[in-house]
This record gives sequence, structure tokens and C-alpha cells, in this order.
Amino acid sequence: GVHGVAEKTKLSEEELLRVVAAVLRHVAPTPRRGSDIFCEWQQRNAIISTGSSALDTLLNGGIFTSELCELAGGSGSGKTQFCYSLALSAASANAFTVQYIDSGASFSAPRLQEMLQHSRGDGESAAANAREDAVVLTRIRTVQVRDATTLLHTLSDLEEKLAEASTPRNPASFFRNLKLVVIDSLGSLFACVIGGRQSVGHALLVSVSTLIQRIMTQYHIAFVVTNHTTEYQGKVSPALGDTWTHMPCVSMVLTRPDLKASDSSARRATIRKSNKNDTLAAADFSVGVVGVADPVCEVSTSEE
Repeated sequence: GVHGVAEKTKLSEEELLRVVAAVLRHVAPTPRRGSDIFCEWQQRNAIISTGSSALDTLLNGGIFTSELCELAGGSGSGKTQFCYSLALSAASANAFTVQYIDSGASFSAPRLQEMLQHSRGDGESAAANAREDAVVLTRIRTVQVRDATTLLHTLSDLEEKLAEASTPRNPASFFRNLKLVVIDSLGSLFACVIGGRQSVGHALLVSVSTLIQRIMTQYHIAFVVTNHTTEYQGKVSPALGDTWTHMPCVSMVLTRPDLKASDSSARRATIRKSNKNDTLAAADFSVGVVGVADPVCEVSTSEE
């Protein structure tokens, strides 16, 4: 007991209790109020709007930082346009910086410019609009990757740059204000190395997933990845198998609700997995000249 320890250490019981209390303050967990934890979360995190009020409602406000969101769907389902809209939303409305990892050498800066031009009003002059567009676009950087190994190296390099940017020596670093990383498309990078007994591909996918989890939680960054889908016994699911399926915090499948409909811009997002939303909840949206928006009858300019 305390008396025996006091005798061995030649301390009084009162002194010994003070020592124990001091040690516990440093090593033992202390209870915290939920309101304090929530205030800390608000200070460190943000919610990025999708551009569609219907989708934002479905997602409890939009895409959350410190989370991994998967957009799965077939060709023409609107995955890339969804990513473009998120990138512009983060870079313009929130003034965050964005890293866009492109696996198909298909990133289109002119498309982003077009979306900006059609999303703003007519109140400012062309020169002012051009200056504002240039500022927004400088907040978005693209990196091209050709295979899964290159992706792993790119993410490792990103983690190093984030660590450097967090020091006082880099107050104006691009990476200091980074809140969104897009990987378009994760599925295409791993399609040739996942499947059957290709253990190396599965190990590489686990390494990439672990690195994403570490970066997004430590630096409070939203990761959005696109993936293709597979169909088995009439059920459509994201590709990459069981190794990947448990990784995303939120997974949505994007589809065209009716291929025969006259409105070619119509899309539907269905939640397959979520840490805060009802599974199989869905919302309709459109893909048009402004990118992702609420359902309207407009001509879609770019499907994927």
C-alpha cells in the first residue's frame, strides 16, 4: 500500500500522493467534454460543398476533411466532373489548395476554366473575372502518375512536403493550406495488379491505403478517389475487392438513372457505405457546363 511505499522511498504519504498525482497528469487519460472535442474538430476540419444542394444534403453538408470518399461508377457516370467541381469548390469558396493526382493524363484546365466562367454572375468586368479565375486555378496543382508504384511514391512525397509546410519556416507554402487530394482514378492504377493471386498488388494497395489514412487524419485533408465498378449476380459494386472495400469512410456509386431519358445530364449518387449516412440513400444531380449541380434540363458538355 501507500504506507509501505512511503517507508521504502523515505517520503511522507502526502508527498508520495503528490508524486502519483503529477505522474497521472502526464500519462493517464483525462475525461473530456464532448463540446470541447467538437470545437476542436471544427477548428481543424472543413466541409467542401459538392456544388449540388441535393448531394450536400445527402452527405450531411458535403465532403468532410479527415475522411476518404470513394466515387465509383462506369464510364460517363460523372466521376471526373464531380472531382472537378469539388476542386473548384475547395479552391474558390474555401480558398483551400488542391492536389489533383491524374492517372490518365486527362486533367483538363480548360474545362475548369469553363466551369468557372459559367458559375459566376455578370456583376464584374471581364478583366476582374480573369484575375479571379487565375487566382483560383493557381490553388489547384496536378500530378500525373502512370502506375500504382508511382502513386505510392507521390503520396510519400506529399507527406514529406506536408511535414515541411507545418513548420514556421514555410508560412506561405502551397501545402500548408492543402485540404483536398483527388486521385482520379485509383481503380485504373490497380486494375492490372489486383486479382487472383497477385499478392504484390494487394500489398501495394494496403500500403497506399495506409498512407492515405495517415495523411488525412494527421493533416485533416479530404481524400476523394474514383473507381470503376464490377457487376456480380446483378449487384453493382466498386472494384478492387475486399482489400479496398473497408477503407473509404464514404463510398458512393454514380449512375445514369435512365439512359433513354432526353436529359443526358441526369445522374444519381447512391451511398454504398458511410460512417454517418443511411446506406442506399440516394440523390439526383446533373452534370453540365457548371459541373455538378442540382437536377436541371441542360446539355452536358463532358461526361467523364
